[in-house]
Amino acid sequence: MAVHAHRRRLSWLVLPLLSLALAGCFGSDDGGDSREGKPRVQPLTRYDMANDCYVMKAADAGHVTQAKDGSYAADAAAASGAEPLFMKPTALGRYLIMARDSRLMAAVSGKVGSASSPSDSSDWIVEASGQGRFTLKLASGKALAVAPESRALVLADQPSVFSFALAEGCTPYPEITVNAEGETFSGTRNGEVLGFADAHVHISATDFLGGSKYGTPFHRFGVTHALKDCKDIHGPSGRLDLIGNLYGNDPLGQHDNQGWPSFASWPAAHSLTHEGMYYKWVERAWKAGLRIMVNELVENEVLCTVNSLLKLKANNCNEMNSVYKQAEMMRSLQDYVDAQEGGPGKGWFRLVTTPAEARKVIAEGKLAVVLGVEISHLFDCKVSYGLLPDLPGIPLPDIPLVAGETPGCSEKSIDEELAMLHSVGVRQLFPVHEFDNALGGNGIFNGLVLNLG
Repeated sequence: MAVHAHRRRLSWLVLPLLSLALAGCFGSDDGGDSREGKPRVQPLTRYDMANDCYVMKAADAGHVTQAKDGSYAADAAAASGAEPLFMKPTALGRYLIMARDSRLMAAVSGKVGSASSPSDSSDWIVEASGQGRFTLKLASGKALAVAPESRALVLADQPSVFSFALAEGCTPYPEITVNAEGETFSGTRNGEVLGFADAHVHISATDFLGGSKYGTPFHRFGVTHALKDCKDIHGPSGRLDLIGNLYGNDPLGQHDNQGWPSFASWPAAHSLTHEGMYYKWVERAWKAGLRIMVNELVENEVLCTVNSLLKLKANNCNEMNSVYKQAEMMRSLQDYVDAQEGGPGKGWFRLVTTPAEARKVIAEGKLAVVLGVEISHLFDCKVSYGLLPDLPGIPLPDIPLVAGETPGCSEKSIDEELAMLHSVGVRQLFPVHEFDNALGGNGIFNGLVLNLG
């Protein structure tokens, strides 16, 4: 399921996951992240509105309606005349608020109006103001309020208080659907956990290879931003996908740039530089029985540096820096899934750090995710050979004049790095990988490429 260069290690592992997950990768469903199969709730906490349809009511029981010019007002009209609003979480307690015309409630020129695309100006922070009562504000600090006389919704320093009432008739926010029926299983059988495993994936490789990889496993604004057209990164027809073309043994290769909803050329098993593990595809695999996954925090300093040289672009190619950044991203993904499912701890995606914790998560019918590390220069313990030139403005690995270990890699520094990795949740690692390091030689599976590296 993952897009990476290490399929050799999975040759012994039969993964029914592959066909199940990829079957959902190429669909064009855009029915939104509806709560189909889950009970609808009258919101009592700021997380309860996730992916459902509501009308907003001001504290004086006026219904929030959308005027024809795209502005909003709190009108005392009957609920049947109120504008149904779809609440799409961008994070825990934060929402895009979308009307039936697919436009978003937003700050526009200092006023409350409608926007066609999401931004910070439409990303509303919802805070509790008593049970079932809420205030809304933007990151700028401006709050949503009802003007005393006009009843128009305005931006103000002091917020008005609102509640949310269940409604019908919303236009769901665009999102990939799981397209699976029924509930997945939970519990144990004779004390044993049930399900199957994926022992080696790379969900977190978002900035992999110096920015040459396109797409992300999640985005606060959904699939329309996570998996759109890749032209900005790979150029027209993929002609600037240098690393991907080299990996595919075709330096002049091309591919269709289209992403969601058509996915004309990607994701694909042969593509190293396109996202292959969007969270909705992982959710589909979880529903089919995936119960434990090892996510390897990964980077390749050599290929990252090659991309920097080819594109004359400065990238931070330090592998350990990438590991810590990816560990943080995995925590953000867990929070994002929680937000979609209705609050902290409610998501199906759970990071685990002990066998007992993994068993508990699996018994609950959720996906236990273990963090590992797969890099060549673990603990920054490098061996370099002085082959690459020093080009102005292009950061390259530290290269001594003669072959040798990188200064500063000591027993003390390794102990400190191990403690740091443990503190961010890492529980598995490869001490050696594709290229030589101060701990040992490389993996032997492609002599030409690895000797060059």
